[in-house]
Amino acid sequence: MGSKRHGIVEQRHGCRLTNRDLQPRRRILRLSLSGIRPERGWFPSGMLYLNYTSGVSSQGIGAHKRTRVFLLVAWDALMTGGRVVGAVAPVIPETNFWVDAVGYWLTIMDAQNTPQLQFNAQVNAGEAHGDGWRKLYGATSIGDPEIGVFPIYVDASPHFPRFTADSDTVRLPIEATRTYLLEGGNTFTSGGAIFLTYHAITFTVGGDITGSGGGTVNIEAHRSDTDEKIGSTSRVGNGAYTIPWYDNTIACYTQAREDGTHIGRSNDLTPTGSA
Repeated sequence: MGSKRHGIVEQRHGCRLTNRDLQPRRRILRLSLSGIRPERGWFPSGMLYLNYTSGVSSQGIGAHKRTRVFLLVAWDALMTGGRVVGAVAPVIPETNFWVDAVGYWLTIMDAQNTPQLQFNAQVNAGEAHGDGWRKLYGATSIGDPEIGVFPIYVDASPHFPRFTADSDTVRLPIEATRTYLLEGGNTFTSGGAIFLTYHAITFTVGGDITGSGGGTVNIEAHRSDTDEKIGSTSRVGNGAYTIPWYDNTIACYTQAREDGTHIGRSNDLTPTGSA
């Protein structure tokens, strides 16, 4: 994290985590900030670089987690108080994927006492609430009128799908082409990029349909802990079905419906397959 606005040209703070700190699966890492001059400060943000080793997935090393970087706008000398950039469309070549994080790295140069910044994503027709803009980041800071270049890291993960079949219609499609709007309280120059982290290691929620009347059976998979819908498929009559999922630590169940009298629910079962 860098800042001129603590009276020092640049400050960088970091910590080192050992393998004793990070156990398998998920952990939430929290960063607390403090300063000796609370009346001064650039927009606080940061990026975690987590390096680790693991065995190779049975689905191939290409399914492992990776971060792809897409240029949002190349930094230049354009001085403006508002700038539309793009259009950018991130590409995920895999059909099934789990998105760990959608982040934006913005580089801003300004010389303001009270810098303000808002970063918006275009909402295309047919997405979420329809045409318009969605705020991904916004803040006001208090500092000194010194020219400097400052990084801002934006975590926009809650605004985009977590996985291929995410049914949350409020989220914006990750691979859609959209423009972005940078707005400030005064003039600034800017640059930025999209950091998209995901993996394509999948497991299987599946079973067999029995007792069908021979029609089309619609099947939905749900998490057992939250009942959230995580995928769906359909088949005609009796037989096997499979739905891809990205976790083998939480039990899931399926619900099947053919008509008003042919309805069923599976037991809660852990997704199958090898990581």
